[in-house]
Amino acid sequence: MIKNIGSLLVCTSLILSCTNLDNAKPTATKSFTYFYGGLRNYQATAAIEVSDGFLVAGDSITLADYAIVLIKTDRNGGTVWRKLIPHASVSSIQAISNGYLICGDSMKVDRNQSRIIDQIRTKMRIIVLDQSGHISHDKSFGNVATLPPDTVTRMDIHGSAITVDANQNYVVTSTVNLPYNQSNLNIYTQITSLDPSTLKVQWSNSYNQDGAYNYTNGRSVTSTLTGNIIWATSAIRGSASNPSAFLRVPVYSPTGSLVNGDNFGQDEGAYYSGSDIKSNGVGFGIIGTYQGTGGANANVFFVRANPEGTIVSSSALFFDGPTCSANQPLSDKTISVVQDQGISLAVTQDGGFLLAASTTSTADGTWGNGGQDVYLIRLDPFGNMLWNHFLGGSGDEVPSSVTQCSDGGFLICGTLTLAGQSSMFIMKTNSLGELKN
Repeated sequence: MIKNIGSLLVCTSLILSCTNLDNAKPTATKSFTYFYGGLRNYQATAAIEVSDGFLVAGDSITLADYAIVLIKTDRNGGTVWRKLIPHASVSSIQAISNGYLICGDSMKVDRNQSRIIDQIRTKMRIIVLDQSGHISHDKSFGNVATLPPDTVTRMDIHGSAITVDANQNYVVTSTVNLPYNQSNLNIYTQITSLDPSTLKVQWSNSYNQDGAYNYTNGRSVTSTLTGNIIWATSAIRGSASNPSAFLRVPVYSPTGSLVNGDNFGQDEGAYYSGSDIKSNGVGFGIIGTYQGTGGANANVFFVRANPEGTIVSSSALFFDGPTCSANQPLSDKTISVVQDQGISLAVTQDGGFLLAASTTSTADGTWGNGGQDVYLIRLDPFGNMLWNHFLGGSGDEVPSSVTQCSDGGFLICGTLTLAGQSSMFIMKTNSLGELKN
């Protein structure tokens, strides 16, 4: 188990001095931890590898506003350029041939509104930047007009994820929220195809396969081998204190027709979230969180889908940090010593997967470094557990994305919260997920 106390030292300096963390230069090594922050709170979305370094994306947050923060780094995490896009939030980033795609929201914040639901309104926002961070296209989609109270007129659209399909069009998943809708359905999924030159909508369809269920989309959308569009979402209903949910995997054709929509966990009455989906060339891996009834006993789950998006139920694996420390998944998915949350996954160079989750610490100190830590689980192409461990310090380290780098190491992006102050981090590990060379 790897213990990293750097987060404590760096963030203590941040809180005491309120200076920018971008100047905390690491030694040029293959593995490092790097922090990005300042006077605001920062919440990480994702980091990707590019030809000469990394691009880190997240939100800079105050009580009065949100802003997208983009940080282009060198190979060791040092800042090359930094860009702030005000009144916006980012959900997904992707490299394209001449720059970057940003999917997120335009944000309108008004804390003077008496109802909390009226204080933040969103429109889906797509931004295209060149490799230097200059914006070439910037467009918002949605309707946040105000009409008389409690009429079903307001619509908030939240951009979830973006990809480039086989025809080089931009395909976006989003959720549409009707906050004053008096029916059972308040939140549903939307899939939209955009012209890459103009960001003009080519087609847009609503997805609601389950009647009176609300949907929460995963953090990625991708393509099947036949060029269809696939993503993971969670179909949710029940009270806020006792919800039930199951995994849905919608598949759409490039022209906007529903092709498939398999489910996992639908009849259990438990809670399955679908957080991320990735293709390893012969099918898909999906990560999420399983919780029993009443929201207790949270564990990481992983399940496969075939190339058409049909879930292979027999492939399901469940993980609880300390219980699975000997590299064996749970034999009983309801066993849970600590609270684990499945967040992101990466396809490894051998066709396996690296799962990135958060985990809490045990009271006796045998697992975790206090608060929440990053929990890594390495699976081979057959689903066998190769290794697992946690990374973190005394604060709360929660990952938001993970990818395998060209040198075989892993890049983990996330948010560190310590003493009420949050900053973004990237961890570059070796091929065993260790912060050493």
